[in-house]
Amino acid sequence: MESRRGFEAQRLRGLRNSALGISVFLFCMVPWRLSGAPGPGPMALLACHAGGWGLLLLAYAAWLHRLRRRGTSAEWPAFGLMVMGLGITGSQLLLYGRLQETASVLLVSLVGGVALQRRSTLAAFQATLLTVWCGAAIHVGGAGPMATWLFDVVLAALLAFLCQHVSRRATLALVRRVDRQRVLLRANAALLEELREAMLNVQALRGLIPICAHCKKIRNDEGFWEQVESYLHAHGEVQFTHGICPDCAEKMMEELKDRA
Repeated sequence: MESRRGFEAQRLRGLRNSALGISVFLFCMVPWRLSGAPGPGPMALLACHAGGWGLLLLAYAAWLHRLRRRGTSAEWPAFGLMVMGLGITGSQLLLYGRLQETASVLLVSLVGGVALQRRSTLAAFQATLLTVWCGAAIHVGGAGPMATWLFDVVLAALLAFLCQHVSRRATLALVRRVDRQRVLLRANAALLEELREAMLNVQALRGLIPICAHCKKIRNDEGFWEQVESYLHAHGEVQFTHGICPDCAEKMMEELKDRA
């Protein structure tokens, strides 16, 4: 889930940057249109077209930035950006008045296959694109010239679904791999914490320890002989609880009987 939320945040960031990039490109088109450069269509109207869509995309990029902070899913914001791209290319087709501008519509169709992750969302966008393009193409050139471009529009839609399929499988594989790595990192962190606590709680005794062969007392560093319990408690940070083993208990019982 954390990897999925992180992926959605990165998608929103990419959509925001794309909206900013397209808006900058449209703003750069405004002075070029107003400079009187040769080209088809009314230049002043095309300049207004570029400036208006640039402002809309700039506002949309600011909204996407706010959504990224909230951790919202990027699917419907991506659909909205694709619809705005369709609006730009469709209105440009009407302003230019020539079907050759369908090439930009085909580009938007292919990009939709990468930006949209759900098949239902992509199908809705492709249906919208086909409807808008058919209406604009009939208005510009009629049904006859439109038929020559219809094959390209349908082919671009099919390629968009293929791109979505490949992109979706790659995304799922990447998310699963990140999740597995995250689980391994957490397990390693827990193991390291356990080892650290064990090292703090255990103090190892090293070297040769002089011990009496008869009474089992241990000679400390100062040369004094002390009980095993006292030595281990001082050097190993351990506590002893005393009891009687069965063999010693039997010997003690025999001694008590003899004394009685």
